[in-house]
Amino acid sequence: SSHSAPLMLLHTSLPDGCCLVQPGCALSACHLPPFSLCLLHRLAHAIARERQREAAMSMTEDLSQLDSIEADIVLETLKNRHQSDLIYTRNGSVLIAINPYKRLPIYRDEELQKYKASLSLDREPPHVFAVAAAAHRSMISDGTNQALIISGESGAGKTETASFLLQYLRFVTNASNALENRIYASSPLTEAFGCAKTLRNDNSSRFGKFLMLQFDQSAKIQGAVLSTYLLEKSRVSHVGPGERSYHIFYCMLRGATDARLSALKLSSREPKDYKYLLAGETGEPGGGRTDRELFAEVETALGAQGFSAAYLDNVWQLLAGVMHLGSISFDPSKPDAASVLQSSAHALPSCEAVLGLQPGVLLKALCKRKLKVVKEWVEQDLSVASANDNRDALSKAIYSRLFDRVIAQINTALAAESSADGDVTPRTIGIVDIFGFEVFVNNSLEQLCINFAN
Repeated sequence: SSHSAPLMLLHTSLPDGCCLVQPGCALSACHLPPFSLCLLHRLAHAIARERQREAAMSMTEDLSQLDSIEADIVLETLKNRHQSDLIYTRNGSVLIAINPYKRLPIYRDEELQKYKASLSLDREPPHVFAVAAAAHRSMISDGTNQALIISGESGAGKTETASFLLQYLRFVTNASNALENRIYASSPLTEAFGCAKTLRNDNSSRFGKFLMLQFDQSAKIQGAVLSTYLLEKSRVSHVGPGERSYHIFYCMLRGATDARLSALKLSSREPKDYKYLLAGETGEPGGGRTDRELFAEVETALGAQGFSAAYLDNVWQLLAGVMHLGSISFDPSKPDAASVLQSSAHALPSCEAVLGLQPGVLLKALCKRKLKVVKEWVEQDLSVASANDNRDALSKAIYSRLFDRVIAQINTALAAESSADGDVTPRTIGIVDIFGFEVFVNNSLEQLCINFAN
């Protein structure tokens, strides 16, 4: 119709096959046959119902209910939910979580109790607690061990998700206060020694983690075992622009007392004064927490895990030794016979002192190599390139073994408590927190492996 009046339809409930036109509306003014008017109204009703259905589907809790699996439709649904702070969406048995980058009030005791008491988890809104509840119930009802796999891009919130899974499992099993405190205390240590700031994430895990919770016959947590893999050792000696090395180096510089830094031969608190840290970002880690605050958490956590005072001294000495090693440079004017550059000569005795080495031992180890000729051993000069590789390999080896010792001590503290059912193999729920998919300008072997795994 060419009538200029706006179209106004009154939707009401009428017997099937009937339609109603509001008096004075455009359609009533058009001299159309009743049959045509009825068809128009049916079409309008159908369009309205379709739009309502599409609006409802765009907020669906389960992607498997969508009419289409085209990428645009799936992503639009996730976007609409995310904008409404609905960060969790089901995809069958998989839970999709989108990082809100803010704290949401959905992890309180009320939510914990809601999913613990639920008679049908499938009817509850999608939530990480529902995944943890399903695993715990399956372990009890089926008597089988369970595994929860957390995968995604760097900065997606995998480590936070792992902590929420632990939060629910501790709540539902009433873990002992002592064990709960030790599990909590392990987080600052793995964060400080295994996390770093990258271009995409202020607190990126640079290692893979598998936490196996052990349950007794009453389904109560009695212990845990932490396994790690693919620590990004190359980050110790090479840091990209805008990124940081492992948090612990900056924490120690900014949080340790003057007396401790003096004992470690560290004359400056500024990361830019140490070669291994100079190439990257030397500011605070971001994320609303300072290095000094993280250092205080680390000291508390180390005490909670049972580290002795002498052991702690060794930890700081090894870290300082790595920093001193990185400050040793070689004279480029002698490419075929490496010798320490005079401007960095002060780092050599400092490194030997904190690592407990005899004077002169480190210089020979970095610049010379031994070859067996017939029955005699002879020394041969290393090139500057080989000496640099030698230095970096030693630094990475020290840090990697220190990391392994910290994890071993954590496992000692988390070891299962003895029970009356000592001969019964405990049931387990494993949480795999893989470190994030990420692409750098220069990618380490570890990053290649983890990208492939993701």
